[in-house]
Amino acid sequence: MFLDSARHIVDLGKQSLWLTLVQLAPFILGFVMHRLIGPLDTYSAFGLLDKIAFAAILGGTGLMQALFFFAGDGIGRKDIDAYQSSMANGLFVSVLISFLLSLTIFFTGEILIAIGVDESIYSMVKELSPYVAVLIIPSILLSPLKIHLILQNKSHLLSVLFSFGSIVGIIACMYLVETLNVSDYDMTKSILLCVASVNAIVLIVSYFLGLNTSFPLPNLKGFLNRISRSKVVGLFALGWPISGVILIENFAILLSLLIIGRYWPEVLSIHTVVLLWISIGLLASLGISQAIVQKVSVLWSEGQKIESRKYCIAATILTFMFSGLLVLLFSVFPNELVGVFYRPDPTNKQIIGHMGQSMIQAGVLCGLQSFIVVFASMLRGIGQTRAPLFQALIGYGIFGGLSQYLFAFYLDQGVLGLWFGMNLGFAITALVIFRKVIKEMDLFRLTGHLKEKTNV
Repeated sequence: MFLDSARHIVDLGKQSLWLTLVQLAPFILGFVMHRLIGPLDTYSAFGLLDKIAFAAILGGTGLMQALFFFAGDGIGRKDIDAYQSSMANGLFVSVLISFLLSLTIFFTGEILIAIGVDESIYSMVKELSPYVAVLIIPSILLSPLKIHLILQNKSHLLSVLFSFGSIVGIIACMYLVETLNVSDYDMTKSILLCVASVNAIVLIVSYFLGLNTSFPLPNLKGFLNRISRSKVVGLFALGWPISGVILIENFAILLSLLIIGRYWPEVLSIHTVVLLWISIGLLASLGISQAIVQKVSVLWSEGQKIESRKYCIAATILTFMFSGLLVLLFSVFPNELVGVFYRPDPTNKQIIGHMGQSMIQAGVLCGLQSFIVVFASMLRGIGQTRAPLFQALIGYGIFGGLSQYLFAFYLDQGVLGLWFGMNLGFAITALVIFRKVIKEMDLFRLTGHLKEKTNV
């Protein structure tokens, strides 16, 4: 039994590692973009557009995660036509979403001026928004191709491709900064176009890689013939709760940033860096989550529920190990980690003390969020997406929001109270979603018939 469990942990761990690299590569490229544009006068407008684009990409790619269930079911039933039909409709939905979100980004300037934003910011945003609008198109179109390659067990090729694309993008952007003697506007536009071009190349290569798989992507004619209104509606119906969970989760953390900016602005810079480390810490759990949803979506549809449960337990163990490591690192090296991005006055003992307390709480929050992401992916693999949305609303919204107010203001714990409140909300959400996993998957039933009947 132990050796069998170890096999599942090792197998899932390898795939999670490859998929973590897939998440890490564009993150590093984005970080370099911020470092290069940071000294320019356009950074405030770029930063605003980047936050809006990031939320748009999260929502769009989150919705596309429903494709794991539909396409995984086709693989599990060995039905290549059903699989290609799912992928064709997934590609169509990604085109539709990328067009709508790109159009929204394009008119961001007009939206900002309508709500009364300062005209100087509006003019900068209006000039840069078309370039950011172009940038997000390949990012969203890549989503179904990534899912296809993951389901076809090509995670290693995907990680190599994304890593190579990020390296090329970094080198190209740095070359532009070193060689071009242009205005800040033109430099920012050049960097955005450069990254968009690299993403487009990665998109094209991903498509051709997807044609050479056991369940290949449909050709153009097959793509057009397989588009179905009912399947598109099905993707949206299953996918929108995933987007909802992602956006609520990010809003819960953003809310703490807004509250600190309002009441404790002296620690806002540190809090921003701490939240950045949470984003970095979540990369591995995102890799685990994509690995487990791939395993569950295929195995569950094949009727191999016991095998699927074993992988879920392996994913839980891996997440527990990783979360413990995060808490340890954040607790032992808080000043060093914050110092990578921000160096406060070393004589300010209050700020230094706040760094240590915040990083410990951030480690706990990152661990809890990792469990939520992985547990939600298990449910996603069996087609359950609305339950995590409801539980996120209860956990993040009601318990998290009320707890932040209770600890921060009523009990006068200040910034630390906000962390207590967030962690309580995330802990409740993690426990409730885990209970749902146990109930829906009968998680600890590891004996019985090798195959069980699956209702799809």
